[in-house]
Amino acid sequence: MQFSLKKNALAFFVLVLMTNCYGQKRSLSDTILELENLDFTTPISALIPEETKDTAYVDMYNVKNTSLQRFITKENEYYDDAKPIWIEYRQFQSRSSDELAKFDDVTFNTFNMVVTLQEEMMLFNAIAEDLDKEESDAFIELLNKKYGPAEKTEGEFLNPFEIYTWKLEDRVLKYVPLYDDEHNTLKIVIDKENDTLEAGEKTPHYRGLFYVIEAKYSDKVIGNFHTGDLLYCQ
Repeated sequence: MQFSLKKNALAFFVLVLMTNCYGQKRSLSDTILELENLDFTTPISALIPEETKDTAYVDMYNVKNTSLQRFITKENEYYDDAKPIWIEYRQFQSRSSDELAKFDDVTFNTFNMVVTLQEEMMLFNAIAEDLDKEESDAFIELLNKKYGPAEKTEGEFLNPFEIYTWKLEDRVLKYVPLYDDEHNTLKIVIDKENDTLEAGEKTPHYRGLFYVIEAKYSDKVIGNFHTGDLLYCQ
């Protein structure tokens, strides 16, 4: 009986281990990526496999309602023969109701990724498109409780913004809360019954940009992005 119990316990341990590994290697089309203990060895081809490729556009991927485009970043973007340095998967379309990644009980609806030329993960950028101030502040407090007080700095792109940084042994975490007052947003309310259009009410909010960076690449990538949500990783 004792041997049977040990054997069953071992089988259960192996099952749990396999389940955890499998969970990290499923397409983001049908799972939510756990960011708290993100495994940087997770194959990119598993997260966005061949079947997520757009059939109409080259280097495009569709994951739930997020559309990503793959770009090879070079040392000098103005020269075709410049040396490539890494690959960026940049999102340009998403839906706020999606759940693509999570940290603890905080969910993110879209993402960007940066990988080596060999497609090894360097950085995962999870984005929560619509947070109120209390939700954004609560996420900072959650990270402070887990990893100690953040290093708070200020970045700038068009306007200054706050950056919160936690440096761990194997990774660097950054969080940037971007305030959006929607002054450049046009909201339209369509009344189908009366066949009318009218301006909708603006709803100022925060966009939460969360970066999980493998430590050995942090000096290389931080502050060296030039477009999209990645450029706030400073």
